[in-house]
Amino acid sequence: MTNFIETLFDDVKALWAKVFGAEGATLAAAVINDAQLIGNGLNSALTTFQSITGLGSATITSIQAHINAIVKDATAVATAVETSVAKGPVADIQNTWTSLLSILDGVTLPEVLEDVIKAVNTLLPYIEAGVGILTASVVKTAEATGLSADEARLILGGEAKVSATEPAPAYPTNPIADDSAPFTAPAYPTNPIADDSAPLV
Repeated sequence: MTNFIETLFDDVKALWAKVFGAEGATLAAAVINDAQLIGNGLNSALTTFQSITGLGSATITSIQAHINAIVKDATAVATAVETSVAKGPVADIQNTWTSLLSILDGVTLPEVLEDVIKAVNTLLPYIEAGVGILTASVVKTAEATGLSADEARLILGGEAKVSATEPAPAYPTNPIADDSAPFTAPAYPTNPIADDSAPLV
């Protein structure tokens, strides 16, 4: 009976650690890196947020406060040694991010900010899973944003995203100015005397 209870306790403890993060477990480097990318990416985008046409000063101040809070919590995650310590700041990032999205709801954003928002929406669930807030299966829905985690990291790191649906480059309308365009010489009659349409010189 004692062995059964001990086994059951171990099973419950293991399940708890799997779902909520083991106490004393070392925080994964990927979680730290991704948290820093979100903080730095949003901080870099702050100037663009502030330049959005039609936003009042109070709204801009609120956006700045939200981003500053996320940057602060991302720094706390980066300095956390254990998963249990990082869980609180990660939850705060999610709550602040949700609040920021509600502020931006209905606002027309430039494409660069739309990409940043998609990148954060993609990457944040991976961070939450890394500290035990979400399960790994939930993370798969993150890429419904149309970005992979690697693409999200590139965007938040300041590197341009190359869209798979990007239109083909336009070719010049003047083929003479483009050496790559084939040139077909017009056909002239071999006997101008027999061809009334040929100009008489």
